[in-house]
Amino acid sequence: MSIQSASYQRSHPSSLRSGNGLANKTYADKKAAALAAKNTSVLSYDELERIKGMCSQTNEQEDYLAMRQSERQTLQNVSNQRVSKWPNTIHAQREKKEAERIRKLEDDEVSGA
Repeated sequence: MSIQSASYQRSHPSSLRSGNGLANKTYADKKAAALAAKNTSVLSYDELERIKGMCSQTNEQEDYLAMRQSERQTLQNVSNQRVSKWPNTIHAQREKKEAERIRKLEDDEVSGA
């Protein structure tokens, strides 16, 4: 086989078949030769996902801000659930006074009727 440029070999597959002895090689050898001839590489799934993430429409900073906002909302809900059970907050005292006032009004209506 004469010396040819790599681009000629890629564009003319018949030049790959003649004289390089692929007929006697195993599948793995043939695959390695094909990958080398095509200038290709094999990516892991993680690398593919990283590349997809870089090409996606969303911005990494937007994703971070959305995640942080979601975490804040979750923490706020947990905090509000805890505080709702505390008897010594201003809100709890206000509700207690309102409930006491309503109870007194109901007692006055029942006893006055």
